[in-house]
Amino acid sequence: MSWGLTAVQGVTGYETWGAIAEELAAQIGVPVLSFYNKEHMIEDQVQAAFRAHR
Repeated sequence: MSWGLTAVQGVTGYETWGAIAEELAAQIGVPVLSFYNKEHMIEDQVQAAFRAHR
């Protein structure tokens, strides 16, 4: 998920990825795992990532 580091203040990428991951998992029939390095994320990004994967 290193692409998220380029958008230091943005959360849109994390929210969008959650929807993409769910759709992908449904299409291929297997779970999609997302790994985040919280040390490189601001709090808003961490919260967006958690919301995206409920």
